[in-house]
Amino acid sequence: MQFKRLLSQMFASDPTPTPDTSERAVTTASAYGTRSYYSDTNPDKIVATKGMPYLQQIPRKNGYTYGLEQQRKNRSTGPGWTVAPSDPDDANAVMMAEFCADALKRMTGRFADSQKFMLDGIFLGYSIAELVWDDWQSATYGSRVGLAALKSKDPATFDFHTDKFGNVEYLTQGKYSSNPEQLDPNKFVIATYEGKGGNPYGIGIYSRIYWSDWFITEGWKIWGSAVERYGQPIIIVEPGNADDKGVDDVINNVQRSTGIKIPPGMKISFLETRSQGQAGYERFITEHKTNIQIAILGQTLTSEQGSTGSQALGNVHKSVRDEIIKDDTRWMYDILNEQLIRRLVDFNWADVVDYPTLMPAPTNDMTIKEQVEVMQMVQSMGYDVTQNHVENVTSIQRAQPDDDILVKPVTQPQFSAESKTNPMGKVEKFAQSTSTEGRKIVNTLEEIEGEGSEQYGELWKGIRDDLIKQATPAFEAGKVAFEPSITRKPLTTVLNKTYLMSYLVGRLSGQAALDATREKFKQTLTVLPSDVILPPKEALEWYNTLSDPMSGKAVQVARGYALDRASAVAIDDIGHASTVVRNVLRESINAGWGFDQFQKGVVEGLQEYTAITPTRLDLIFRNVTMSALNEGRMDQFKEAEEPAAINPIVAYVYDAIMDDRTSDFCSSMNGRKYAVGDPIIKSAQPQNHHNCRSMWSPVVQTEQDKKKYTIDKAYPVKDGEVLTPAKGFGA
Repeated sequence: MQFKRLLSQMFASDPTPTPDTSERAVTTASAYGTRSYYSDTNPDKIVATKGMPYLQQIPRKNGYTYGLEQQRKNRSTGPGWTVAPSDPDDANAVMMAEFCADALKRMTGRFADSQKFMLDGIFLGYSIAELVWDDWQSATYGSRVGLAALKSKDPATFDFHTDKFGNVEYLTQGKYSSNPEQLDPNKFVIATYEGKGGNPYGIGIYSRIYWSDWFITEGWKIWGSAVERYGQPIIIVEPGNADDKGVDDVINNVQRSTGIKIPPGMKISFLETRSQGQAGYERFITEHKTNIQIAILGQTLTSEQGSTGSQALGNVHKSVRDEIIKDDTRWMYDILNEQLIRRLVDFNWADVVDYPTLMPAPTNDMTIKEQVEVMQMVQSMGYDVTQNHVENVTSIQRAQPDDDILVKPVTQPQFSAESKTNPMGKVEKFAQSTSTEGRKIVNTLEEIEGEGSEQYGELWKGIRDDLIKQATPAFEAGKVAFEPSITRKPLTTVLNKTYLMSYLVGRLSGQAALDATREKFKQTLTVLPSDVILPPKEALEWYNTLSDPMSGKAVQVARGYALDRASAVAIDDIGHASTVVRNVLRESINAGWGFDQFQKGVVEGLQEYTAITPTRLDLIFRNVTMSALNEGRMDQFKEAEEPAAINPIVAYVYDAIMDDRTSDFCSSMNGRKYAVGDPIIKSAQPQNHHNCRSMWSPVVQTEQDKKKYTIDKAYPVKDGEVLTPAKGFGA
C-alpha cells in the first residue's frame, strides 16, 4: 500500500500535500504571555468593550441560558453522524468514505464533543479547533495520514489577520507578545457564525442577549433587596425609660430571636409594609428570559411550561425551533466537510474531484403511530408498503407457521335478527369474510392499472413537449391566440384497452360469484396475458378462452362503454392542457418572460394537472378502472336477474373488504341486502369514494328461500346521519 500511494503521488497531476503533524496553538495563558481579551480587530462592540471572557461566562453563571444552549447543541449532534460516499457504486469512493469514518473514530476524544465545541461559534461568533495530524499505519488502508485529535482552542486567545478582501491570511496568539507566531489557517477548523462582509469573528447570539443577561443578573440583586426590605414589618419602639443602647438591643433581638424580654415601660409595635412593585420585578425578569429564549430557540413554548399557549401554537413554535436546529446542523456539517473531510482526503488521495460527505446519521422523529398513519396514507394512494418496512417500524415480527395467531376482530355486517339465528350460507360467509375473493380481484386489477398508468404517463411527456413546440411560434410573435393540434388517439387507445380489460375481468368475477366453487375465476387470476393489457380484439379472444363467449350485443356494449369512457377522459385532459398552455402564454407575453421561463411555466402548469403526476394517474387508473370492473360484474349479473333464469338473482349483498382502510360508508353498507330493481343498487354501485374496493355480490333465489334474509330498503344511518356515496361517486 505504501508503494501504491507513493506511485499515485509521483504520477498524479496534483500530488498529495504533506501535513504539519505538530500541534501549534497553545492553550494556557502562561505559554503566550499576557493577553488582553479586548480585541480591537473584532467588530463586535460587546467583545471590544467587555471582552470575550464576559460572553464565555454567560452560560457558566446563568443556568437558564446554559440549558437553552445545551438544548440547541444536543439537537444538532444527537442523531450521530455518518460518512456517505460520493458514488455508492464506485469501490474507490466507498473506500474513501469508510476511511474518513474510521479516521474520525480513531482520533482522541469523542467526535460528538468536538462538534459541541464547534457549535460554540453560534453563541460566541466563532470557534477554533486545531487539526492534529499523524501518520497512521492501518491494516486496512496501509500507510495514511490520520487525524490524531481535533482539539478545541479558546477563541478569545486568537486574532485573525486578513487581506483587504477579508480573506484570512494567518492567525496569531499572544497579541502583546514581542513576536507572536503566525499560524496557518489551514491547520484549523474555523467556524464563523454570521460572518457578514468577510468578518471572520462573526456575530454570536451571546452578544445579542448581553443586555438581557445583564439586566437579569442585576435584577435579581434588586429583587432580593426588595424581598428583604418588604419581607418583614418595620419595628416601632417607644423606649420609655430605656436608653438608645437598650432600644438597639431589643430591635436586634426581635429580628433574631423567637422570644424577647423588654425593659419596663417600653412598648413595641409593628408596621406592616406593602410593596406594589414585586410583580413588576417578576415581569421584568420574565421579559428578559423571553428575549433570551427567542434569541436562542426562536420561540418560547418548547423551553418551559407556561399557563398559556394552545397545542397548535406549540406545534408552530416547535416547527420554528426545528428549522433553527436544521440550519445549525447544515452550518456545522458544511464547515466540517470543507475544512476537515476535504483536507483529510487530499492528504491521502491525489486528483480527487468528488469527495465523501460527512452528514447526520439517518433518523426519524416521528412516533410509531405517526409512521403507521403515513404508511396507511401512501398505501391508500396506490403505493406498495413492504412487510420488512412494517416490521422495522413497528418491531412486530411476521408470524411463523407454528405461532399462535392473534385473530383480528372483524366488523360484523348488519343482519336481521332472524338471519343471525340461522346457519350462514355461502353468500353470507362471502359477505362477512375479509373478502378474500375481493382482494384477489383488486390485486388483479392493480396489474392492469400499473401497465396502463405507465403507458399513459409516457404518452403525456411527449404531448407536453409537443405543446411547448407548437406554442413557441405564438410566444415569439407575441400572440396570445393559440389553438394546438394534438391528437387524442394515443391516449384514447391506452385508456380504451385498460377499461376494456378491467370490464372483462369484472365479467369474469361476476361469473365466478355465480359459480358455486368459483374455480373458473380462480384460474383466470393465474392466466392474465403477459402484456396485461391487450388490444380489444385480442382481449375478447382472451376472455372467450376463460368463459362462454359474449353475445354480439354484449360485445358491442362492452367496447362502446370502454371507448366512451376513454374518449371522455382524453378529451378532458387535452382540453385542460390546452387551456393551461394558453394561460401561461398570455402571462408570459404580458410579463415579458424569456423563453426558458415560458417553457418552465408550461411544464409546471401541466405537471400540476395532467396525467403525468401520480395523483392524476391514480384518479384515472384506480377509480375509473375499478368502476369498469364493477360495470362488467353487474352486466354479467343482468342475464341472471331474469325470472326465467335458473335460480335467478333476487337481491344483492354489498361486499366490502374489511380492514383498517375501509371507509365508514362501505363498513356500514357491508352485508346489507337490497332487492333486484332497488335504486340503491345502481346509485351505490362502486366506486363510492376514492380507492373504493367494494362490490355487489348476488343473492340467488334458493339462498333467499332458505335463509329468508331481511331485505334492506334504505341507506344505513350512523350517529343520526344517513350515509351515502361520496360526492361525484356512485353510478
